[in-house]
Amino acid sequence: MTKYLLLVLALLFFGCKNSDFDDASKRNEDWVYWIDDKTGEGFWIRTGKETTAKDGVYYMFYYNGKIYEKGKLKDKRIIDTVFVYGINEELIRYKVITPDTTREIYVKNGGFIEYYQNGSVYQKGTVTDNKFKDDWIRYYKNGQPEWVQDFVNNTGVVTWYFENGGIKDISNWKNDLEDGVSTSFFANGQMDIKLSWKKGIKEGKSEIWYDSGIKKSIRYFKNDTLEGPYQQWTIKGQIEAEGIYVKGQFSGVSWLYHDNGAVAISGNRKSDKLDGLLEKFDEKGNLIKSFYFENGVRIE
Repeated sequence: MTKYLLLVLALLFFGCKNSDFDDASKRNEDWVYWIDDKTGEGFWIRTGKETTAKDGVYYMFYYNGKIYEKGKLKDKRIIDTVFVYGINEELIRYKVITPDTTREIYVKNGGFIEYYQNGSVYQKGTVTDNKFKDDWIRYYKNGQPEWVQDFVNNTGVVTWYFENGGIKDISNWKNDLEDGVSTSFFANGQMDIKLSWKKGIKEGKSEIWYDSGIKKSIRYFKNDTLEGPYQQWTIKGQIEAEGIYVKGQFSGVSWLYHDNGAVAISGNRKSDKLDGLLEKFDEKGNLIKSFYFENGVRIE
C-alpha cells in the first residue's frame, strides 16, 4: 500500500507544473484547481460552477492556501484514491474508492482532528488501527455537533443532531453492531421512529409517527423481516390497515378515506394480494360497488 501511495502522489504532483497553480488569490475554499487528462493543462474552476471537465486530477484548498484534498475523476466520478490533508498540508487520511465500496484509512493512530476548508473543526477523536473507534465527534460548519459516538471497546451510544442542536437520532451499539432500541425524531422534536435491534438486525416492536405526534404504524420484526400484528393509521388518526405479517407478507384489511373522513374503499389482502371482498363507498357511506378477488385476481 505504501509504494502505491507514493506512486499516486508522485503522479499527482507531476501534473502541477502550471504556474497559476500557486495563485494565492484562488487557493481557498472558493476554487478548485483542475488538470485535464487529455490536454495536461491546468486551470481554476470556481466551486459549484458547471464545467465540461470530466477526466483529470483536482485539488481543493484550505483558507490558508494549503492543500485540503486531491483526487482523480473519470466521467465526472471520483475514482481510485482521494487524499485528505491537515490544515498544515500533512496527509491525515485517504479514501480508497472501488465500484462497490469506499474504504477510509487514517494515517496515524492516536488523537485526531480534521478541519473544514474554512478552518472550523470538522471531526475529532481517537484513531485505533487506522480507523476511528470509540469516542468521536463530527461537526456542522456552524460548530454544532452533527453526531457524537460515545463508545468503550466498540460498545455505546451514537447520537445524531440537527444543525440547530436538536436530537435527530439515538442508537445503541454492542461490539460494533446496533443492539437495543434506536429512536429518531423530527426537526420539531416529535418522535419519528422507534425500532428494536439485536446484533445488527431488526428484532421486535417498531413504531412510527407523523410529525404531528399522531401514531402512524405499529409493526414487528423477526430476524429483519416483518412478522406479527400490524396496524397503520392516517394522518388524521383513522385506522388505515390492520392485520398480520407472515414472513414479510401482509394479510388483513386496509381502508382508504374520503376527505370528509368517510370510508372510500375497504378491502381484504392475503399474502400481499387482494383476496376476498373489496367495497367502494361514496362520501355519505353508501355502497357504490363491491368486487371479489382470489389471489389477486378479480372474480366476475
